[in-house]
Amino acid sequence: MLGETAHRVFGFARGGLTPTAALCWSLSHREGEVIGLLADGLTNRQIAKRLAVSRRTVDHHVSHILKKLDATNRTVAVLAAERLGILSAGLSDT
Repeated sequence: MLGETAHRVFGFARGGLTPTAALCWSLSHREGEVIGLLADGLTNRQIAKRLAVSRRTVDHHVSHILKKLDATNRTVAVLAAERLGILSAGLSDT
C-alpha cells in the first residue's frame, strides 16, 4: 500500500527509520487524531464537529495524510496506518 514515494521520503529502502517511527515523526499531532477518527468511520463533517474546527480544515488534514501515506483514498490510508502500527500503537488520540 505504501508507494515508492513513501519509501523514499521515510527512508525505508535505505535502512532508515522504521515505518512507524517515520510516520510518528511525519504526521502532525492533529493528523494523528484525524487518522484515528477516519479509522472510526467518521466523515470529514463529523471529524470537524468532534475537533471543533471547520470542515475545510479537516479536508486539508485528510489531504496531507493521504499524501504522507501515499494513499489513494481514506480507506487505503487507514489500512496503511493500521499495517504500520499507527493506530494500534496509540499514536492517534482515539
